[in-house]
Amino acid sequence: MLIPDLTSGNTLSSHFMLNVFIGLPKTGTTFIQQRLHALAAPMRNQGVHVFRGRPNYNDLYLLFSPEPEKEHDNVRKGLTSRDAAEARNRTIVREFRSELDSWRAGPFRTGVLSGEALGLLSPEGAVELHSMLAEYADAINIIVFTRNPIDFATSFAQELIKGGSTIAREEKWPSLPCYARRIGGFAEAFGRDNITVVDYDHASKQHGGILRRALQVMGLPPAVDEDEPAGTRPNASLSMNAVRILSRINEIYPVIGVPEPKLVGRKTIIDLLSKIGGDKFSMPPHWRKMVKNLSLDDCIWLRDVFGIDYTSFDISRLHSKTVDIPEIFLDDLANIIYEASCKVEVFISDSLRFRSEAAAHRGDVDSVAMLQRSLQMILS
Repeated sequence: MLIPDLTSGNTLSSHFMLNVFIGLPKTGTTFIQQRLHALAAPMRNQGVHVFRGRPNYNDLYLLFSPEPEKEHDNVRKGLTSRDAAEARNRTIVREFRSELDSWRAGPFRTGVLSGEALGLLSPEGAVELHSMLAEYADAINIIVFTRNPIDFATSFAQELIKGGSTIAREEKWPSLPCYARRIGGFAEAFGRDNITVVDYDHASKQHGGILRRALQVMGLPPAVDEDEPAGTRPNASLSMNAVRILSRINEIYPVIGVPEPKLVGRKTIIDLLSKIGGDKFSMPPHWRKMVKNLSLDDCIWLRDVFGIDYTSFDISRLHSKTVDIPEIFLDDLANIIYEASCKVEVFISDSLRFRSEAAAHRGDVDSVAMLQRSLQMILS
């Protein structure tokens, strides 16, 4: 691994070293990406180029998907034909190669690219990604965070419920980490020695958390501002009560299968539910046991190949045993919150429609304050 020479702004080697974060999902990758982008300037002072992309650099995943027109991000944008999806891919390739060219022409030999969706690539997609990156980098370090399968599946279930699924559906079909398939494909494409696997559970408990561990893996010193800013952690967890209400809303007002879910209304629902306290969301013990059994072969593979052992994880840890909201009240709460979100959605839509383009462009402070006051009245 290359170690930066902080006095010169370059690495001690003339080779170009590219560190690539590929997830896996639900291991803090979105947070790491956001912090790296926020710290791009200090990182440049340390001789490191942080690739821009987006806070979630998921576009690259689309390049290596066998059916990009079926991927969620394209469907959400209405790019559901192969021609439309491939047109977007051509734009992605052009912009990404342009930044790779700029990196090669610049003074910095170390680059950092983060894309959590890359961890979902098929083995064939990993080979294609390696082929592209190898044109620019002399050495590539693939960095992947793993998490015990129980917490992984629980966190994934909550995220899917936020998107419209239900507790019953996730209880029947749990999402598994699939370490051997996901990491194994990258090990084949990039070489086992170029894969660094980090235990999310252990790193998150250390000083500086997962960001400091990520920087250590890259051979970089701690960031200027590595602490987590208040209120910036993405994908915040909901309480058990909040998830139960959201699941019931999704049962009464389904969004899965609807071409264009009401995104403003969904965000409002989740914002409202985030204020409901109670025990942390978890799934029942029988589900946790099922996930552990289904993931056992993967955990053995991860232990034997990378030395991270989740085979003896306690399935009773962090299980919520108390239920504060009686089942009989869930329908009423679901309807109240859903109706409030619809009012907010209509109000925001009307506010944006009646604001002039110039005012919207410059950001009218008075209009924003008026909107906030009106929303408070609607929800009171």
